[in-house]
Amino acid sequence: MNEFGRWAVGSVFALALAGMPAPLLAASGQKQEWNLDRQDLDGALRAIGRSSRREIIFRPEAVKGRQAPPLNGTYTALEAVETVLRGTRLTAMERDGTILIRRRFSAVSDDALTSGENIVVTGSRIRGAPSTSPVTTITRNEAQQLGHTDLGQVIRDLPQNFAGGQNPTITAGGQGGFTNVSGSSALNLRGLGPDASLTLINGHRVAFDAISQGIDISAIPLAAIERLDVVADGASAVYGSDAVAGVANVVLRRSVDGVETSARLGAATDGGAVTQQYSIVGGSSWRAGGFMIAADYQDSTEISARQRSYTSNVAPDTTVIPAQEQISLVMAGHQSITESIGFEIDAQYMRRSTSRCLIGVIATSCAAQGSIVKSTADGWSVSPALKGHLPFGWDVRLSGTYSRSDTNVVTRVFSAGTEIVRALPNYSNELKSIELGAEGALFTLPGGEARLAVGLGFRSNNLTVDSRRIAAGVESVTEAVSENRKVGFAYGELFLPLISPGNAVPFVDQLHLIGALRYEDHHDIDRVATPKIGMVYSPIRGLEFKANWGRSFKAPNLYQTAMLRLRTH
Repeated sequence: MNEFGRWAVGSVFALALAGMPAPLLAASGQKQEWNLDRQDLDGALRAIGRSSRREIIFRPEAVKGRQAPPLNGTYTALEAVETVLRGTRLTAMERDGTILIRRRFSAVSDDALTSGENIVVTGSRIRGAPSTSPVTTITRNEAQQLGHTDLGQVIRDLPQNFAGGQNPTITAGGQGGFTNVSGSSALNLRGLGPDASLTLINGHRVAFDAISQGIDISAIPLAAIERLDVVADGASAVYGSDAVAGVANVVLRRSVDGVETSARLGAATDGGAVTQQYSIVGGSSWRAGGFMIAADYQDSTEISARQRSYTSNVAPDTTVIPAQEQISLVMAGHQSITESIGFEIDAQYMRRSTSRCLIGVIATSCAAQGSIVKSTADGWSVSPALKGHLPFGWDVRLSGTYSRSDTNVVTRVFSAGTEIVRALPNYSNELKSIELGAEGALFTLPGGEARLAVGLGFRSNNLTVDSRRIAAGVESVTEAVSENRKVGFAYGELFLPLISPGNAVPFVDQLHLIGALRYEDHHDIDRVATPKIGMVYSPIRGLEFKANWGRSFKAPNLYQTAMLRLRTH
């Protein structure tokens, strides 16, 4: 089957007209006069196909129930199709004389579009609406071609992301001033901190990592993703308080046909960092659904000070980059229950262990005078969702998430070859959330359909810190913290396409307005409303200007709140 074979059910074949000889297809740039009345989109596309003797391929369910505006003027066949598609989630492209109609999102592969997945641009909750903030999209293939092996490396390569914070190559400064105990990689847009940069997995939140309130993005194997979207602009009006610096959305592959495997072996020329990585991803897809399961295993040895010339002034056994072992599992699937009801689910599991040697003075080894730190991090989440298609083109979605992240650390402190202290800090995070949202068309404007997205939800985050110390055989509690935060929220977002290519005027090819408002009630902290207004203006096709204004709100993280409570009591 060729590239367009799976779309053939919606094809318009101009050459099959009764009583007509088979003429040559109209040239791609040939214009003709059009006079079509307002009608069903299906009928308008067929009329364009017949008149232009062009093949137009689309999914019947994608145009079902949609209205096409009147078509009057002189256009090429492609321009005529683009005009009747204005205000929809569909876009047209031309290949080898054939016009293919698909869902609107340029960064998504044809395979993703034919899977039936609903595409939402990160930065907006309205399907088909543009983001008024720049969106950086990195696909799985692009990341692999750049030599990246995990999402931690991908975000550290982004200019918008501060790479010196919470990542495995930094031994201090992460985790809110603590050592990066879990060996994680957290997004830190514009250097505002991991607790100000929201990371989503297929559009939903997961549990925080350790105490910094960041999200460990490296827990998702690269083989499991379709793409990574990053908006390095305040997004509190759309996603909430912890998106003050921006948001990243890891879009998983919903279905895979067959099995893909890969293996990687590597080492540093100066020694250390002997790395092995094995991944496998497989799945299946069928007419009403599909699934994907991915597994990834990584093991990397440490780099010690003796292996680098620039660390000759420290103890040879000191760890420069810690050893690390990680296993990750990800599953994503979708299934249509009826024509209007579908079910989706995402799940993930990660286990990582790290070890490092810390020596504060010149010594022969860690076990002589120093510390040996070993940590184990376990994280998992499950996110089911029920979606439905309502009359008049509205979509509704009910989703929930339960996620946990547990980090256990063992720090053995040695002096004169004897263990004098053993520190046992443990960090546990839990997330529970539920959200109900709806999105659809309100009315028709000159540039297309005005669309609205509304929703409400509730989430609960819990942090537990249990830190103990064993000295001289006596165990004592050094820190005991338990902090819970409940957040209720509601949001609305409105998309107004005033001018689109179909009704363009001189110096205005496109003019769209987008407004968003989110209200959050952080129990025991504050209630706040965060607005945002944006505009997309295109004077000519191919040139686009974006502008927006908004307010953002940053709540203190759970550990900060817990420490404040302790100081005030």
